Amino acid sequence: MSLTTIIPVHSVAGDFEKYFENALESVRSQKEKIDKVMIVRCPCPDVKSVLESYDFKGLEVEIVENNSGKDFIRQINFAVDKVDTEYFSYLEFDDEYSMNWYKNVKQYIQAYNDVPLFLNLIVDTDTEGKFAGFSNEPVWALNFSEELGYLDIETLNSYPNFSTSGMVMKTDVFKTIGRFKNLKLSFMYELMLRVLHNGYKIMTIPKIGYKHVNSRPGSMFFKYKNDPETQLTPDEAKFWMETAKKEYFFNFDRNIQYEVA
Repeated sequence: MSLTTIIPVHSVAGDFEKYFENALESVRSQKEKIDKVMIVRCPCPDVKSVLESYDFKGLEVEIVENNSGKDFIRQINFAVDKVDTEYFSYLEFDDEYSMNWYKNVKQYIQAYNDVPLFLNLIVDTDTEGKFAGFSNEPVWALNFSEELGYLDIETLNSYPNFSTSGMVMKTDVFKTIGRFKNLKLSFMYELMLRVLHNGYKIMTIPKIGYKHVNSRPGSMFFKYKNDPETQLTPDEAKFWMETAKKEYFFNFDRNIQYEVA
């Protein structure tokens, strides 16, 4: 098997370089070398300038420019269309892989080759690095889901708090079922439902593989919660979660829009 890690970059504001270097170091320090690293960036002049002059310290990276928009969904979809490896993952520039992440991924792919989507056990922290909790671990609790370690639609419908951050997915399956959809707040949730609806399996690897920084100023979910220009009201947040439960039946993006009643 072979894998490409995608790192989307839409902004270099604030503490970008501190977070970005930590993310890159987590790639460099893998016990087993990741096959390919692709950075997808927006066409913003400041982003281009920083990345073109950045010292990657021996890490081989391919940088691609996405002119269709700088939001996370478009960045990932654009990058995956350029991936030529069997699997891909994405690493948010303010997050980190664990040192054994790729080693564990390869072992689980070999042992469970009928699973096209693997989630990580995620350590959630605040911006100061303080522990805030875990994500994706409930499937390893007895009687939580239909099969230990695996997600199912019924479980997701009743408990949507799973994350695809750092996920590993078969590239052809992601493309076949329609990629991420342009659904604010719930695009990760809808993808997981759609994967299951199409008859594929989702497993959480029972090892810590990813550290995710929550509520970083400027991040997508921070803006949904705090930025007056992009803040979601409770009604809109509910709308996007309910929309995910309807849209996963369709493998194409129907361009659903939220309208204030």
